[in-house]
Amino acid sequence: MFKGGIALAVVLGLLVIAWIVKSLAGPGALAPSRSAPAADVTESAASMPAATVGIVALDAVRIKVVRKSDGAQLFQGALQSGERQEYPNVPIYLTASELGAVEIDYKGRRYPTGHTGHDRIQFDFSNIR
Repeated sequence: MFKGGIALAVVLGLLVIAWIVKSLAGPGALAPSRSAPAADVTESAASMPAATVGIVALDAVRIKVVRKSDGAQLFQGALQSGERQEYPNVPIYLTASELGAVEIDYKGRRYPTGHTGHDRIQFDFSNIR
């Protein structure tokens, strides 16, 4: 019985160590990083990486999208009802003439902004898998 307890403790210890190493390394820690220029974010959805966030207009609205990390402006302009813009899944600031007229789409699920009027919000789905 004592030997079985020691074996179980060793196995659990190894699992905890493996989990810690994996969480520290992260899913893309070993992959080379590539900073996409602003022109790349206007490509079609088919050429975008799987992890993208969409901004969907429910009504005519003017928006401005800025990447939080470096303040790079990704888009500024008008969207018509039903129009959609795709962006890399990174922390983003969204300013809209009417925040109630846009929703954020992530992995096929739409999220309302929870705000109305002309305002700026921040959203970040980058740590959600």
